[in-house]
Amino acid sequence: MHRAAYQYVARAVEFWGPFARVVEIGSLDLNGSVRPLFATAGTYIGVDVQPGPGVDQVVDPALTWNPPRLVDAVVCCEVLEHVEAWPTIVAAARRWLRPEGLLILTAAGPGRRPHSGIDGRRRLHPGEWYANIDPAALEAELVTAGYWPVSVNVDGHDVRAVARRPPPTYVGVPFVDETDRTRALFEQLAADPAVDLILLADNGSTDPATLAWLDSLDGHPKARCHRLPPLGPDRSLYSVWNLLVGETGGSGWSAVNFALLNNDVRVPDGLVGHLARALRSAPPKVAAVYPDWNRPLAAGVDVTGDLTPTRGTWRAGGLSGFAFMFRAELVHGGLLPPFDERYEWIFGDGDWVEALEHAGFTAARVEGLPLEHDKSTTANRAGWTAAAKRRDVERRKAKVAERAG
Repeated sequence: MHRAAYQYVARAVEFWGPFARVVEIGSLDLNGSVRPLFATAGTYIGVDVQPGPGVDQVVDPALTWNPPRLVDAVVCCEVLEHVEAWPTIVAAARRWLRPEGLLILTAAGPGRRPHSGIDGRRRLHPGEWYANIDPAALEAELVTAGYWPVSVNVDGHDVRAVARRPPPTYVGVPFVDETDRTRALFEQLAADPAVDLILLADNGSTDPATLAWLDSLDGHPKARCHRLPPLGPDRSLYSVWNLLVGETGGSGWSAVNFALLNNDVRVPDGLVGHLARALRSAPPKVAAVYPDWNRPLAAGVDVTGDLTPTRGTWRAGGLSGFAFMFRAELVHGGLLPPFDERYEWIFGDGDWVEALEHAGFTAARVEGLPLEHDKSTTANRAGWTAAAKRRDVERRKAKVAERAG
């Protein structure tokens, strides 16, 4: 532990602390420790792959260990350059942090002379790995792992970073048909480190393969599945949406990003993380964000795209009811209403956007974030949908008159 790294951690603790629960990765004390900087922490667990001074828990190199409780801070000093698979450390730290917890990290940057992680000397042991950390690669890995915001800086031959685990991100996927497509979307979301929980709402599947797949999800760390009756007269898609939104209120965290993705969308990898970063970086009056559904997947993701506030729904170039994210705490706090369950098939998402605008908020399109929508057909062919659409038209007329009055 050299002096500049120690001072960087000290400044970070002074600015963002105090922290009640802390984990230190690579805590073996070869030449100094940052543990004294966290003297007010009620819990401090030092982990390393080898026992010795400062090590409370010996862990395997893959860091499959988890702390007893999520922690407020993870600190990792002068470790990454000694680990070939250092992104594993970044991913583990996010897993251990509570939402809005902080990672504090220092490492050897470009130009630093090699040094041993075994004894701290200026020579490597036979077979010992060493490679200085590229700041751009570190920033990219932190973002990919689901941290936001991220701050990486370089001081001489040192690279340092602070990165926050953002509020939880839940994704609701209601589906009534095309199980193979739903399964593909689920697997894509489950592999996304920015996604904390996937809420599936199966509306009356009877296919044995579908039911077997749903059974296989029992115990999945990222999945929660609701087996619901089929949609039909007086049982709306929007009641399913409200059920899924309701689950975010019991998360224990005041702020939650919640995305609704229909099972008939195709999205790029990382879509959920991009939406969450756009939402939490947006002005407070932006309550919901959505992809650019006019941009094909082949065009790729452009993270430099602007955030464009819009009015209305996709029919007017606005929010796409088949894929969007919003700040769930606004619904639970009463600033936004839930979805109007009197709508059965159409207009419900548009009605919610109007309510959002009436409350003084807006939705915004994330330019450069593509989406492709393959409209479902099975549910639309159901015998009850035509009558439901006619009822929705009448409800829509009544609601417009009510708002105008």
